[in-house]
Amino acid sequence: MAPKREGKTAKSGRSGKTGKTSKSRQAQKTGEAKGRAADPWPTRRLDLWKDERRWLPVLFGTDETVKELSNERAKKAKGESHGTEWTFIASAREIIFDVEGEDGQFSLHYVLIGLDSETMEFVATAAIQGLHFDANDVKRNLAFALTEGVPVYPNTPEVAPALVSLQKDLMATGFSSSSDEGKRYTLTRYAADAAQPEKALEELAKEQPLSFAEAELVRGSLVRQLAEHSAATRALAGLRSAINELHDLLEREVREEELQKCLTRNPALFGAEYRAVEPKHRLGGEYEMDYALIRISGLVDVVEIERSSHKLFRQSGDPTSALIHAEQQVLDWLSWCDHNSAYAREGLPLIQRPIGFVVIGHTSDLSEDDRKRLIRRNLTFEGHLQVLTYDDLLERAQRLVEVLVGNGDS
Repeated sequence: MAPKREGKTAKSGRSGKTGKTSKSRQAQKTGEAKGRAADPWPTRRLDLWKDERRWLPVLFGTDETVKELSNERAKKAKGESHGTEWTFIASAREIIFDVEGEDGQFSLHYVLIGLDSETMEFVATAAIQGLHFDANDVKRNLAFALTEGVPVYPNTPEVAPALVSLQKDLMATGFSSSSDEGKRYTLTRYAADAAQPEKALEELAKEQPLSFAEAELVRGSLVRQLAEHSAATRALAGLRSAINELHDLLEREVREEELQKCLTRNPALFGAEYRAVEPKHRLGGEYEMDYALIRISGLVDVVEIERSSHKLFRQSGDPTSALIHAEQQVLDWLSWCDHNSAYAREGLPLIQRPIGFVVIGHTSDLSEDDRKRLIRRNLTFEGHLQVLTYDDLLERAQRLVEVLVGNGDS
């Protein structure tokens, strides 16, 4: 449906660019095929204004001399492109989109700068209103506005989603209209589909103003990035705090219960793959684990916590009774899970072939030979059981921090 324009006190005679200039800014001619619009933006912004553009002004007031001059110019404008829809938009300061009436018809209000013939002042006002637009009418105007760098805004927050929807549709599929010769033109601004906003964002020309929908894409992308950054920042801050807390507890040689509370609050100390800790989980009526470690995937591993003051090896190089007892405890849990898998999964559905950990002692209490013995001992368990010192936990957590900050200062 053709738009109906209703003026206020504006003179009906309007001007536009010359026919040649207007033609150069039309959408790329593609016959029946869809194509992208010719890029109207030069390398240098000033190149846009090498050739002057002229429009007949919107007139306000009743000065007869100015009216006569305007009428004379309007007569000369016959046969030119003055007063076309394109030039209405090109000379607009902004366009305001609205949805009106019970049937939700689209309308556009063109904010133009006119000349008051009595006071010789410029007047900015919503001088022209386009009523009863269908979706294609609006998209055509939006396309022209994009090409001419004229911003389009929703009249109220309530109609913003409708404007965004139309602009996204324009971004994805463009619009089609017919020339006077009956040839079809299609204008699209993007090769990327609007359903792929990240690709569309990559195609935004730096020189071009953003439409309301494009601004929404940018805002949404920034919100997502900020949310991800905030979550990562909180996780990093939490991990650093956990490292400091555990280090402080070890320095003060607190009781095992205090260490367990710290590890329960901070599963990431065991690794980035862990999201939660379930302490004192029972395996039937036979065993009680210190910890069930819950991975992000939901799978479960098991941990035995021993005192940080315990030694791992005697002077002879033999393992201490504390180390042997802790290892055997975890091996018993793993064996029970293998032989009672269905029963075990009643309490922890994803406890399937868990990995076992023993946390005990300090690395500083190990001689160079002891450290080699611990490496060999861990290898004999073939990945089913791993013995870690509290210093190992701190070192692993610190390495994770360094990875998160890109090997920068942690």
